[in-house]
Amino acid sequence: MAKHLMVLSVAVLFSIAIPAQSASPQPPAALIVETSGSITPNASPFSEVAAGTVLNLGAGAKLVFDDYYSCSEVTVTGGQIQFGSKGYQTSSGAKVSEQRVPCKQEVVLTKAGEASTGLMRGLEQMAHPARLGIRPSFVLAGARSESFAAIKVAQKGAEIRTVQLTGPRFDWPADAQPLTAGTRYELVLVPKSPSGKATTMRFMAVDGSQDGSLVVIRVD
Repeated sequence: MAKHLMVLSVAVLFSIAIPAQSASPQPPAALIVETSGSITPNASPFSEVAAGTVLNLGAGAKLVFDDYYSCSEVTVTGGQIQFGSKGYQTSSGAKVSEQRVPCKQEVVLTKAGEASTGLMRGLEQMAHPARLGIRPSFVLAGARSESFAAIKVAQKGAEIRTVQLTGPRFDWPADAQPLTAGTRYELVLVPKSPSGKATTMRFMAVDGSQDGSLVVIRVD
């Protein structure tokens, strides 16, 4: 009996000493806009970095990113950057400049095609129906962001334009007519795989200050 009690005691102590690991991913903290020089680990333009990420910039290396928490475009040359859910920190050797920019809009798209959007100010979201500019620009982010080969814009099922994707960022073609403000459209994400299923989201085209602003479309 004593032997069994000893084994049980060791098992209990072992379970207490090693707490359960959280499976929750860290929230996105910033959008990379521009890179140059040696950056470790590698950071690609128009990719997101999660809170907790640390990047090391070699001598003369430059990183430009949009900080979601402060709604600032930040340029850092050299040194180290640590991203957090409430902003970022840099090492003493880094050269830093900031410029306020409009808060990024985020469209959260489910597999069913339902979408809601909000401003990523301090990572707090105010949901409302998805809106894109009459000449839409957006970045695909999230777990399925690299699963699509093209986008198709349609209105009441009638195709208006299909454009091949060459990376995470999409810009409305310069030679294409703008969409009509106040009109509802469908944005179809066409999968790379022939066996894949297209994902469709509905949005309202808007004019004014929002036209031309870069939107983050998250497809998890």
